[in-house]
Amino acid sequence: MLVRVYDENRKEFTTSKIKEVFYTGKKPVYKITLSDGKEIKCTKEHKFYTDSGFRSLEDIIGLDTKHHAMTKQGYIAVNGIPCYQNYEWMRQSKQEALINKLGLKYISQKANCSYHTIRKWLTKHKLNFTKKEVAICFPIWNKDKFGYKTNLIVSEKHKEAIRKARSKEKCNFWKGGCDRSERLKIADWCQKIRKQKLQEFNYKCNICESNSKLELDHIIPVYKDKTKAYNYDNIQVLCSNCHDKKHNINGDPKEYRLLSGGNTLSIKYVLIEKIEYLGKEDTYDMEVYHNSHNYIANKILAHNSQRYSI
Repeated sequence: MLVRVYDENRKEFTTSKIKEVFYTGKKPVYKITLSDGKEIKCTKEHKFYTDSGFRSLEDIIGLDTKHHAMTKQGYIAVNGIPCYQNYEWMRQSKQEALINKLGLKYISQKANCSYHTIRKWLTKHKLNFTKKEVAICFPIWNKDKFGYKTNLIVSEKHKEAIRKARSKEKCNFWKGGCDRSERLKIADWCQKIRKQKLQEFNYKCNICESNSKLELDHIIPVYKDKTKAYNYDNIQVLCSNCHDKKHNINGDPKEYRLLSGGNTLSIKYVLIEKIEYLGKEDTYDMEVYHNSHNYIANKILAHNSQRYSI
């Protein structure tokens, strides 16, 4: 079984196999709740990742064991965000790009995202390449060249190459399924059955029953099963809001990332909002095959095992 692990050297998530799960006896157990709703049960000794490394829960929140209360605010690391949104990851990757003289191309390939996304986040982090740094990666192309002309004639072959460069899997919005020509055929078929489907659903959204901005939706998406693309029973009526929510158009669905290879992820820190004492319970610990000795539990970055001290 694979679990998600945070590689502390590379500042990004990877996966590792579980090595062992073992019983650690009955101990006082607490449930902590984060400001974003994430919850986990643990002992006061269990370590979580913070901006200063792994620390015990007791240390992070200044736990008052007599009254089972927090005496200070604490932030711990949670499940990944795209790595380019993490300042430390971006700073480290930029240094690597300067050393190997590959520039933005190196960072975008490492993050598995577009060149333009990296440019945007370098600006947000205020880590833009200076003119001097750009010169390190890219020598002046016309140095010592004279009398050249820049009359660019774009051939049909070149135009075709441009069209193909960001098509299908290479496109940022690709979610699998079929190409544009096939999608147009599916859209044409949906248009033919639209009136019949609207009547069947009484001109109401199948989720919220709204009668505004109704659209046809594949219950099982085409990218999951192409054979159901023209299946009449696989079509439902949704309003545009419910349709967007279903496909999470503005989000980053895990299933799409898995299909596409997805962005490389890094951590973010979230505030511990409250703590509850649950009494004494049986406790277990887990060990993984990775030098960083950690794993994601309930979307929270927890220490691998009490066998290892930080």
